[in-house]
Amino acid sequence: MALMDAELFMQAMDVAPSHWEALEAALRRMPGVQFVSQRVQEGPSAEVCVQIAFDPEVTNPVAIKEALGRDGFTVLSARESNTADESAAR
Repeated sequence: MALMDAELFMQAMDVAPSHWEALEAALRRMPGVQFVSQRVQEGPSAEVCVQIAFDPEVTNPVAIKEALGRDGFTVLSARESNTADESAAR
């Protein structure tokens, strides 16, 4: 199984410490999601990046964005990223 990476840009309020556990649990319950991490940003921002690794045979960033929306989270954008490819090339 080759995993792919994605970045979910979330409304910062949804990733606040009081909501992070619920967001992380929602992502981990989704079929195909294998890894969840919040990317630390410098300075204040209205959005926060959550990085995930997922099985592309099971799900994709668009499906994950839609599922989180149904769970009440605000995903501003979702995109595949190639950080796994960059790491493998080193």
